[in-house]
Amino acid sequence: MADYTSILISILTINNVLAAVQILTLFAIIIYVIKTWEMASATKKYAETSNETLREMRTTREEEYAPYVVVYFDLKDYDIDLVIKNMGKGFAKDFKVKFEPDLQGSSIKTEIGFLKNGISYIPPEYEIRTAIDRYNMYLSAKLPLHYTAKIQYSGALQDLVTEEYNLDLEYALGRAIRPKWK
Repeated sequence: MADYTSILISILTINNVLAAVQILTLFAIIIYVIKTWEMASATKKYAETSNETLREMRTTREEEYAPYVVVYFDLKDYDIDLVIKNMGKGFAKDFKVKFEPDLQGSSIKTEIGFLKNGISYIPPEYEIRTAIDRYNMYLSAKLPLHYTAKIQYSGALQDLVTEEYNLDLEYALGRAIRPKWK
């Protein structure tokens, strides 16, 4: 009987040890799974952050090398000049401008080819300037002092850009024009 008891105790001890090892293994696997899940989550967040950084870098590069075309009136000496300027670092393609009301002048012809037909491209940091009228003659003719210029153009990395500028000549009323002295 002693042999059976010692064998039974040995078997129970081995079973208890195996059960303890299995329980410890189960806890180790649970901890391993939790840590693996945490690492996977951190890796996913890192990948998302990297993608966002790449998108921002791409957007910044596109904006940096994009055209940026402005339209304005410039009063120099006795002339009112219409200025179209690409202030960006990229080419502007298929530029078109429409004035409301139609651009007018008292004596100088305002049917300018590039206003009617557009401009196929404007190089970076390039300015197109044309005289619209003489300052005093324009004001004497009581022509519109406010225009809205609606422009459209595209760039190498840009789709069609549409912008609107409110051009105002009213600030020139009462302005004394003095010739430049040399």
